[in-house]
Amino acid sequence: MSAIQDNGLFKWKQRRSTVSPTSDARKGVGSEQTKNGRMIRFLFLATIPSLIVVIQNMINLKQYAQAYNSNEMIQDKVSLSVDIGELIHRLQIERGTTAMYVSTKGDPFILQRLGNVYKATDMVVRKLDSWFGEDIAIYLTSRQSFYAYLKEFRTTLDPKNISLHAAIKYYTDINAKLIEVIGVSVNLQVALSYWTELSAYALLIFGKEQAGIERALGSTYYSRGQLPQEDLLWYNEKTVLGENFLTHCAQYSAFVRQLLKTKFLQTQLAADIKTMRRAITSNVLVTTSIQSGTIWFDNMTEYINILKDIQDSLAHRIIEQAEAENNSLQNALIGAAVQLVIAFITLPIVTILVQNVVIFSTKLNKHTAILKEEKLHTKNLLAELDEERTRTEELLYQLMPKSVAQTLMKTGTSTPESYDAVTVMFTDVVGFTQIASCSSPMQIVQMLNKLYLTIDRQLDHHDVYKVDTIGDAYMIVSGVPDKNGERHVTEIAKLSLHLLKAFESVVIPHRADEKLKLRIGFDTALKIQITQASAELLKHTTNGYITRERGSIDIKGIGLIQTFWLEGFDKSQS
Repeated sequence: MSAIQDNGLFKWKQRRSTVSPTSDARKGVGSEQTKNGRMIRFLFLATIPSLIVVIQNMINLKQYAQAYNSNEMIQDKVSLSVDIGELIHRLQIERGTTAMYVSTKGDPFILQRLGNVYKATDMVVRKLDSWFGEDIAIYLTSRQSFYAYLKEFRTTLDPKNISLHAAIKYYTDINAKLIEVIGVSVNLQVALSYWTELSAYALLIFGKEQAGIERALGSTYYSRGQLPQEDLLWYNEKTVLGENFLTHCAQYSAFVRQLLKTKFLQTQLAADIKTMRRAITSNVLVTTSIQSGTIWFDNMTEYINILKDIQDSLAHRIIEQAEAENNSLQNALIGAAVQLVIAFITLPIVTILVQNVVIFSTKLNKHTAILKEEKLHTKNLLAELDEERTRTEELLYQLMPKSVAQTLMKTGTSTPESYDAVTVMFTDVVGFTQIASCSSPMQIVQMLNKLYLTIDRQLDHHDVYKVDTIGDAYMIVSGVPDKNGERHVTEIAKLSLHLLKAFESVVIPHRADEKLKLRIGFDTALKIQITQASAELLKHTTNGYITRERGSIDIKGIGLIQTFWLEGFDKSQS
């Protein structure tokens, strides 16, 4: 057997090592092509995420940079608009005072006041850092050109020869150009988080300008006693426009809404202006009063100053928001730049790693194939081993009880046991020797096969153990090797009765008119003979077994013993 195994192992090794050189060459070319193809696919798949990161970060860098530049521009423009707004504010006061001067036909008190206003305006002009260029207006090209433009109007101003409308229009046109500069500054075509504040800022400037014209026209009403119909329509237009601009401004900015509420709308000033506006709108002829006109002018100036304070506060708020957004954008720019650098660095690293992975994968596949082959061989050997073990166990179970065999296999030893009582039964076929002498070997095999199958089927339903079979003889025991108390006698009794019942219809295969007759116990008839000990144990049970005394018989080697017949089973007593 050893020689055969050695030979078999040798042949198996020969099969594994015998490979055609041509086949090896083809496999080498094919595996190299496969390796290159796999490497290209892996490189493509591995570099796609890095390329996406690179492209995405380049796009982000561009967007962040644009937003950052826009915020920087907004800060510069809004800062400029604060300075321009101061100039507009002074020109609005100069316009209102000039309107009072014209409407009073040159009142000396107003003239003195107008001189102070000129000085305040000139001071603001001197503080301006930059000018606006010819694209806006020629007189705004430089500080000198603007001074010359103002000086020409001021020196030629004759309250008796200039209309109120012309005087107001002169300053209104200048302010319109300056407001246009502010409008260009804040109306950038870039999406910003604080765009509502920028819109509110522009609306506030427009509303404040309308209030300045309203102030000038209202002063005329009190100084002349009544407004011409054209000026009244003009006044109403500016009042409505100013209110609408401020209403929309408050809708865009909660910050402005709160300041308007606390600084103006809830004050006595708002109530006084409302009363004087009602009087002007009614345009009822009143006695001319420079004092009333001055009160109106001062009230409206205070109101416009409040709007100027709100405008400046909103401007600073916008600048702070732009700075805060730029700080966030600066961090985002740094983050995107770092990610871009990392992505560029990782690209060659990923390429090298993929190459190493492909090489390692190729080697791993080769080793895996070898392991699979060895695993399959081991699996086959284990299957053969299991098959041999199963056959060995089955053979062992035929030689001894299963529980004894299992103990023997686990421990290597079997400990003898002592049993207080067991019941042993012997059976054989009546006339078997005579039947066998008249039968062929195959007929005897068929007859014994039928005998064994019939008895074995009954054994499966009882707590018994088949000790041995010799020819037609059976030795069956209950209570050993598994102890079952006193049930061993009842188990044998039930088996005996069931066997008699089963063999009532069992015929000899090659003698269809002759039945197999089973002898149980020591009787040669079709009755079950039991010993006195078995009969007494059956009587003590409550299962209704029927026994009858047979008498004493002489048993070789033992002598006379009392025997009984087991005749049946009474179900009514069970």
